[in-house]
Amino acid sequence: MKYVDVATAGGKVTFPMKVLLKIARRIILSVPGVDSLEKNNEDSIKIEVQRNVFSFNLYLVFNLSKRVPEVSWNLQRKLKECFEGKTGLRVERINVHIQEFSAFGLNNEFQPPPFLG
Repeated sequence: MKYVDVATAGGKVTFPMKVLLKIARRIILSVPGVDSLEKNNEDSIKIEVQRNVFSFNLYLVFNLSKRVPEVSWNLQRKLKECFEGKTGLRVERINVHIQEFSAFGLNNEFQPPPFLG
């Protein structure tokens, strides 16, 4: 799927899938505790659309700087809020699939906790 068509009150809006993936990727990697995507965007971020409602399946690598449930909850909240805010599209479900845990520092934006420094 290269494009997503969304029906609005003003007509149909077409979003390129690459743009939606890029928006989601930036949001996901900004969450502390998420180290990287498992593979590339298309394999690690699956977007489904049904009746103008979006669902995500995320396949990610976490680091252990924070508790896993806390990272997952923060990720779901932030992705929903930011994605809806940037696109105006409704997000119904976000499933987080942790593929592995990494050594600290694979993500350039990651700062190790002070007790590890």
